[in-house]
Amino acid sequence: MNKKFFVLIFIFFLLPLQAQQFKMLKANLISGLIPDIEDGYGVAFRDFNGDGYPDIYLVCFRNLNRLLINNGGIIPFIDRTIFSGLGGDLMSRGKTNLELGASAADFDNDGDADIFLAGWGKTTKLFRNSGLVSFEDGTAALNLHGITDANYGLWLDADNDGNLDLYITDEHRSNRLFHNDGNGNFHEVIWTETLIDSAVSQGSCASDFDNDGDMDIYVANWFAPDYLLINNGHGLFTPAALPLPTLSDNFSSNSATAADLDNDGDEDLLVVTHEGRVFYYQNVSRSGRPSFITIEEHPFSVLEGSVYGALIEDFNNDGWLDCFFSVKGKNRLYLGKGDGLFEDFYDTDDRTAYSTGSAAADLDQDGDLDIFVANKDEICQVYLNPTNDHNSVFIKPVGTKSGRDALGTKIYFYAGADTSSAFLGMRSVQAQCSYLSSSEPMVHFGLGLNDTVSAKIVFPSGVTIIRNNLAPGTHLVVYEYTAVWRWAYSVFNSAVNYFRTASFWINVGLIALLLLLYYLFLQAGVKRYSLQAAALAGRLFILFIISAAAFLFLRAYPLTIILSALNIVNMAGMGLFSLYAEYMNNRRRKRNRFRGELRILSRDMINIHENDALFKRLLKTLISHEEIERVVLLQPDDNKHLTLVLSLPNLADTKKELAISSEIYRALLDDERVFSRRGVLFAPLFSAFRINVILPIKLDDQLFGIIGIYMPNADAPLNQEDLNLISTIANQTAIAIQNNNYTAQRAELVKKLTEAQVREEYTRQLEETNRKLDQKNNELTRLFKELQEKESQLIHSEKMASLGQLVAGISHELNNPISFIYANSKALTDYLDELAGLIVPLQKQGAGKAVAGQFNKILEDIRAIVRDNITGSQNVKELVLNLKNFSRLDQADWKEARLCPGIESSLKILKPQIPEDVNIVKEFKDDPLIYCNPGQLNQVFINLISNAVQAIEGRGTVTIRTFIRKSDLIIEVKDTGVGLNKKDLKRIFDPFFTTKDVNKGTGLGLSISYAIVQKHRGAIEVESKEGKGSVFRIILPMKVNAGISGKKKSDTASPK
Repeated sequence: MNKKFFVLIFIFFLLPLQAQQFKMLKANLISGLIPDIEDGYGVAFRDFNGDGYPDIYLVCFRNLNRLLINNGGIIPFIDRTIFSGLGGDLMSRGKTNLELGASAADFDNDGDADIFLAGWGKTTKLFRNSGLVSFEDGTAALNLHGITDANYGLWLDADNDGNLDLYITDEHRSNRLFHNDGNGNFHEVIWTETLIDSAVSQGSCASDFDNDGDMDIYVANWFAPDYLLINNGHGLFTPAALPLPTLSDNFSSNSATAADLDNDGDEDLLVVTHEGRVFYYQNVSRSGRPSFITIEEHPFSVLEGSVYGALIEDFNNDGWLDCFFSVKGKNRLYLGKGDGLFEDFYDTDDRTAYSTGSAAADLDQDGDLDIFVANKDEICQVYLNPTNDHNSVFIKPVGTKSGRDALGTKIYFYAGADTSSAFLGMRSVQAQCSYLSSSEPMVHFGLGLNDTVSAKIVFPSGVTIIRNNLAPGTHLVVYEYTAVWRWAYSVFNSAVNYFRTASFWINVGLIALLLLLYYLFLQAGVKRYSLQAAALAGRLFILFIISAAAFLFLRAYPLTIILSALNIVNMAGMGLFSLYAEYMNNRRRKRNRFRGELRILSRDMINIHENDALFKRLLKTLISHEEIERVVLLQPDDNKHLTLVLSLPNLADTKKELAISSEIYRALLDDERVFSRRGVLFAPLFSAFRINVILPIKLDDQLFGIIGIYMPNADAPLNQEDLNLISTIANQTAIAIQNNNYTAQRAELVKKLTEAQVREEYTRQLEETNRKLDQKNNELTRLFKELQEKESQLIHSEKMASLGQLVAGISHELNNPISFIYANSKALTDYLDELAGLIVPLQKQGAGKAVAGQFNKILEDIRAIVRDNITGSQNVKELVLNLKNFSRLDQADWKEARLCPGIESSLKILKPQIPEDVNIVKEFKDDPLIYCNPGQLNQVFINLISNAVQAIEGRGTVTIRTFIRKSDLIIEVKDTGVGLNKKDLKRIFDPFFTTKDVNKGTGLGLSISYAIVQKHRGAIEVESKEGKGSVFRIILPMKVNAGISGKKKSDTASPK
């Protein structure tokens, strides 16, 4: 018991005695270790060449900055300023470009400490450590735009991504945060959304003040209160509204330093001011909410002179943190005595100097921390620590996910062999220290009276590593991950960072552009220009050869240049191919327009009753062809002379005549060919009228005229299909001419009958006219079939016509001749009535009664024939009307209509095709007015009903239903036929796909129907099971904007 009492008494008196005896500043000021350097300001005390000894980078206010390399302890440092490239700029007095602060950190995670030099104007620079004491200017990587008057650059991982970001305090402008992209480049980001930064910011420090796992920032300001910026974990900061003096009022703070002064596991705060005051804030934060209390009573609350920096380290290795203050006056060192308290007395060298930046490191590797102080108007100082007892441990965390320097790592120390022992305190890994300075990212912990300690290292990533039983003098390097995981993470992170580089995405963009060019080229070739596979393959092969040649020529250049060249070469080649294809496509479009003009002429020809108008229209249509330069019309007379009666463009030699031989005349009548200039027989014709193609207008053994065509490029004549169409038009013209002639003859005959010519002659002429009319009807029928075959061939060759257009053409072609026959028959009836009136006087005469009776009998027979003719014509007209109702080409506009009448009309058209064994069931529940194109929908109905009937083998039923579902009109066509298999069901709407036998279907019906329903903003569905039948369902919206048809509509159709 007495022994323990005396031990306690000894410890009680020994510790104050040791504290009183510890002197570091005055007795241990070392000279000759470094060159005599004045004008110092900020300092970085860190190992820059990787030899384990801390070096010194000193920023001079206006003079040349200095890099001093530690040569291995208490040996003069070597000045490597010029060799390293870190000299900076020399600034004479009066210039505003000053150099102030130095902060060192491994921002690119390559194992070497890089340096940020803070200064005003152009002196702000970022130096990248290249190894072997050589630095390169990496300022461009900062992307630092605008003017910056930087006082300090604070390194911290603001967004917890493992890359060190840079927070710059600015003297005259807002502070700035630069995000590290991980690929060696930075970009400026918004760091607050709630603070208007307008203060004159000086120094700053980073620490996890609220214990939530991310780094917060304290900013020291002049002329405004300081900022305590709380991080939200993603690099966005909010100022903490705490009742702290420096956060409420302006004290012209110079810097702030964070450390666990009371060894309770969180970091407290010292703020030093230009007025000489030192504010001590004790951290009492809980649950992620920052909270501090101000310690009013402490021995260094007010110092003489301006205080620039506070350097907090355990200088005497007793386990308690001490405080060194760099002052514009006498520097001071206060020793800690536990629980956040400090001795009243202080150590000083009694020298008055303008001391600014300071940093601590074990420069002689003796287990204690030495101090370097930068003086602005005196020689800079090195204070060598006299302890030399190695009663400490040094721990250097090396991060992987947390960044190489592992800034923000917290190390908790415990007494004894493991972490279950008493808690001694916490130290954090920081880069900043004192005023505008930085030190080694390493933790020093004095053991005091402990024989061993244990440490729990907690990286910012959350990785925790425990090291037990650490003896005095231990230097420990702790890696966040094992070697394998470090390598894997490094490779992965390098790949990710490469993906973030601009060159990577430029190359990706160029590759995507190249692929897009090929895709567009293929799409245009297939869809726009309809190129065959062989033609496309040939073009692609040529492009490949050119690209390969360009690659071989440029293979030594960067990938970006190669890809750019490939894009240019392929773009040029594709452009040339596309121009040629566009030229050919334009020719096809013009040819199609010409064919359309011929079809319109064919349709309208029967309504042109004057031959001169017919000839002008014919020539005007032919001259519209791009390969035809001139068209002439030659007419023969009875003497076989050809006369030029019409030409486009007009010729001066109109009315020119040419006598032709009987051989030429007979050849023109007998041959069905189109004659070109290669025919020797027609050479006189070609030379006389300056033409190189002729087409006879003939019918049977009568030649009505000759169409002469001149094409400049005679070696590339008209497309054969165009010539066939022109030949058909010429034949149709002959019929139209003959028809016009018959019309004129009929008019003349009527005139003669009106003048009461002899009845017998009139009757004979009338019978002859009827005979010729029958012949004409037969000829029209034959011609119509021929024209129908020609049109069908053209439609199938170009795959462009549809069923509705064909029905419309037939309806119009039939309507005109039938109407003509019907009108003539009515006229004949009137004439017969007039003849009957003429016979009345004969009946009153005795001699003429017998003749009159015989004449009346003949007259009755003629009337019966005419009635039968009228009845037949009326039946044909009704058929034409049904066809018109089906096609609705005479009502092609969009309008409000009901669909059930169209379905009925479609059923009438299909009635001859519906077997007796097939029952048609109509369930028309609803038939509202909808806005639609009735003619197009009739085409859909007849296609679906026809397919349903054809799908039934034997007996069956086709059910047609209409009903309203929500806001849609549903039309269902259901059959009990053979159905479809799943493979065919997927392709049922594809163009040219059919399940019918060869020559029994084109495969276009359902494709066209699908397009028509799509145009109506509707949908068409099909349900089918093999052997059980099919259901086709058309869904049409009842309320559709009229804009789908391109016309305006006042109201929206709705069911009544």
